[in-house]
Amino acid sequence: MWPRGLLQRALLSYANRNGLVHIRAFLARSTAYRSVLETGRWQDGGIQDAVLFAPLVRGGGALVKTPRALGEAFCAAIEGSLSSEWISSDGVPIETHSL
Repeated sequence: MWPRGLLQRALLSYANRNGLVHIRAFLARSTAYRSVLETGRWQDGGIQDAVLFAPLVRGGGALVKTPRALGEAFCAAIEGSLSSEWISSDGVPIETHSL
C-alpha cells in the first residue's frame, strides 16, 4: 500500500546517513519485505553488497521454525559462525541470496 520504492529509499537513506556499505537481511522466504530487498537498486545507492538470508523450512511447522531459525542465524552471524553449512536447532538450513 505504500508508494513504490519508498522502503528502498528509506533503507538507502539510513545506510548513507550512517556510512553503511553492506546489507545483511534476515527474512522469511515468503514475506513481502523480501520483494522490497530484491527490487532495490542497492549498488546505485553506494551499497557494495547486499545479502538475504532466508530459512529453508520443509515439511510442517514453518510458523514456528522460521522465526526461530532467523533468530538463531542472526545470532550466529553476530558471533561470526554463520556459514553455508549452518543449520538451526530444528534442522533448518539457511539460504543465501546476493541482491
